[in-house]
Amino acid sequence: MARQTRWIIPGPGPDESIASLVGRAATQYGLTEQELVADLMGGTIDTIRSFDLDMPPSRVVHAIATAVGVPDKSLFACRLDASPRWLAPSARCVYCPECWAEDDAAGQAGGQRNGVG
Repeated sequence: MARQTRWIIPGPGPDESIASLVGRAATQYGLTEQELVADLMGGTIDTIRSFDLDMPPSRVVHAIATAVGVPDKSLFACRLDASPRWLAPSARCVYCPECWAEDDAAGQAGGQRNGVG
């Protein structure tokens, strides 16, 4: 059962992946992504490693949305399987200097973006 936790980070950017959002939160709290989600879900790191953070199960999306304080549907849009095309794992997150400049101008931490669009 998921724990009641509130992460003090801004919600996802318009094209940010769930893995990037969790990565920002993990950096904020000095944990790995797996440690943070395992703590959130009340499970073990081995349980969390059984799924891909870019395409987490619905219960995990709900727990992350609750932790960030955003509606579930806003995070479902960040799942890579919700994109119009499937990507190879090496293409799931991309670095974009223009995107980082936008994030910097908006006062947000730079994150990785979905490699779609």
